Amino acid sequence: MIFGLCDAASAALMYCRRDSRLVGLMLANPWVHSEAGAAKAYVKHYYGRRLLQPGFWRKVVAGEFDAAGSLRDLLAKLRASLSRSSAPRGSFRERMLEGLSGFGGDVMVQDSGRDLTAAEFMDLCKSDA
Repeated sequence: MIFGLCDAASAALMYCRRDSRLVGLMLANPWVHSEAGAAKAYVKHYYGRRLLQPGFWRKVVAGEFDAAGSLRDLLAKLRASLSRSSAPRGSFRERMLEGLSGFGGDVMVQDSGRDLTAAEFMDLCKSDA
């Protein structure tokens, strides 16, 4: 059994089919980073949640909120999120998928729920068969 968190979970997926002794994988927040995927996760999972935080509104009321900078950041992330994020041939994400496809043991995937790495992984799973 291998347990891996973030990039260690990704490494375990790339390795697992090479070792016949392995019977299972426990993966937490597998790391599947791409610029487009990270931008999508940030837009989808960060901005809305931030609007509900009292600390954000305290900054707005105190005049400490940089509206122009935040708008530029949001627009840049929206632009990046619209680009294609498919894995190029031979990329680590493709090797992760090949490892998983060739692995005969049990696999448990856990996501933390409030982590952008986890959100990017879950979004990729939902959008890419």
